[in-house]
Amino acid sequence: MSDTREKYGLRWPAAMHDAQIELYMWKHWRELPAHAKLKNPVEEHLYDACSILFTPGQLVRHKWFEIQAHSWTYDTFALWWGCAGSGKSHSLGLFTLLDFITDPDCTFCLLASTSKEMLATRSYASVVQYLSYLKTNRKFTVPFKFVASSMTVVPEGLGDDEIVNLKHKIMGVAVQQGTTQEARQKLQGVHTTYVRAVFDELAGMRPAAMASRANLSQCFDFKLMAASNPESRTDQCGLFSVPVKGWSSIDLGSREWETPYGKCYRFDAYESQGLTEPAKYPFLPGKKFIAESLKSCNGNEDAPDFMTFVRAFVPSVGEERTILTEAMVQRYLMMETVMFRDDITKIAALDPAFTSDGDDCTLVTAKVGYSAAGTMTIAYDKVRFLSISGQRGAKPVTEQIVDQVVQILADEGIPVTYLAVDDSGTQSIADAIAMRTGVAPMRFNYSNRPPDIPVSVSNPTLASEKYRNMVTWLYFSIAEFAERGQIRGLPLAAAEELCRRRVKEKLRPLSLESKADHKKRTHGKSPDTADCCAMIAGVARLKLGVSPGGREWAPMGDKAIFTGLDRGVADRYNNLESSYSGVDTGGTFIV
Repeated sequence: MSDTREKYGLRWPAAMHDAQIELYMWKHWRELPAHAKLKNPVEEHLYDACSILFTPGQLVRHKWFEIQAHSWTYDTFALWWGCAGSGKSHSLGLFTLLDFITDPDCTFCLLASTSKEMLATRSYASVVQYLSYLKTNRKFTVPFKFVASSMTVVPEGLGDDEIVNLKHKIMGVAVQQGTTQEARQKLQGVHTTYVRAVFDELAGMRPAAMASRANLSQCFDFKLMAASNPESRTDQCGLFSVPVKGWSSIDLGSREWETPYGKCYRFDAYESQGLTEPAKYPFLPGKKFIAESLKSCNGNEDAPDFMTFVRAFVPSVGEERTILTEAMVQRYLMMETVMFRDDITKIAALDPAFTSDGDDCTLVTAKVGYSAAGTMTIAYDKVRFLSISGQRGAKPVTEQIVDQVVQILADEGIPVTYLAVDDSGTQSIADAIAMRTGVAPMRFNYSNRPPDIPVSVSNPTLASEKYRNMVTWLYFSIAEFAERGQIRGLPLAAAEELCRRRVKEKLRPLSLESKADHKKRTHGKSPDTADCCAMIAGVARLKLGVSPGGREWAPMGDKAIFTGLDRGVADRYNNLESSYSGVDTGGTFIV
């Protein structure tokens, strides 16, 4: 008896299961010799494998599933915009598992989501579900197990120590939990033949997720697949979904498009087979889902939630009023660079985070001075995430932070008096810095009352009257400066956070949503970079005497007198159609 057999023009071990052959043809189609008889399209091999491995009740094939299967088969970088219930997370989990079991001795799969809870209920839940189905298939042996404590799929029979050091596995990672540094460490790849990076709920992830692809892709065959409900053009999903021909090239009729990185696919509930064949596809969005979603949006089909979760399209505006909008960031050139004409003053802000319900220990530096055009400008410079060691024998966390902050200030030539520190927590880093240096930094307690100074040159309303607390005033100060063309170099992370931080408009004075509410709504993401940028604006106002719309300043921190803008300049700023201040009428205000 021959120990091999022929199929698809190739020789296979006689004992090799038909499903394994189909999976091999599917995964390795680019590597096969020219005489191999591939099915067209190649994902037909995947469908045949699935029909062998799963019962009709375990896996139902539908139109969107076929598009997702085609994407996984042919794309090396793809994003899936999907309405709620489009099966994107389900497919990501299934394809990850099947890709892995095809070559378990040379494949590493990293499946990431925003939190362990999201992993356990979405894409990784699909991995576990289909692994359990495979284990009930008596004709196909799957010698793998799911280890809940480490969120991994590994060979059976391994101990905990062996699992930690194992290179080839399906590893689940909660990107949004812990610090950014920890997220980067979790996302480190391994040097092997096949690497799959799968990001579920990409819109709510840290930039560290996508940044990890440079390391993960150091292999023979790399594939990155991501899925999300599209919420914004500035979050991680939006940034990597930009059409090659620009945003204006796509609309609600677009189903897929090329991006600078690969492909983007869109699954709109209005095209769901749950509408046309509800009995056959009861799990897909149907008429009831759309009707209830529309009712919750007060019948407004253009409502952001309806666009995101039903139409699977980026809303044109934020769901509620936020500090900034994407249009403002672009219109006011907030992320652009600037050339200064004179000497500049350097300032900095520190968000210790662990003292105030945050994630990272973040330090942002900035430069303040006159631009080449003569505008008093705040230009954000560098964002640093301070390294904190929790190893035995390491210095106390406070000492580690102070060591790094003092060194950075010295390297940058920034006086301690020009450093702002979030002093809202129970442990005071500001005290520790003052004790170390003998100089007190600026302190911002976010719950304190705002200062009794005008909102801007053109708006004599006192900040203490317009805003409920210090943090609200600090955040709105960025907007006030921005609409007058005085913000440059805004970090991408801060832009995203500022466009997401909501304002409680029904409250008077105005108030931001709490950080706890913001984190709950954004999958645990703390706006640490935006906090630092807001404090930078506070330093500029309170220490340097710079005011939104002002042309004078007091670098030594003295009280400054600002002369109002002339009519021509006022008209130029008002043409920016700001929603934050009234007409620039001029006048003199003492700050």
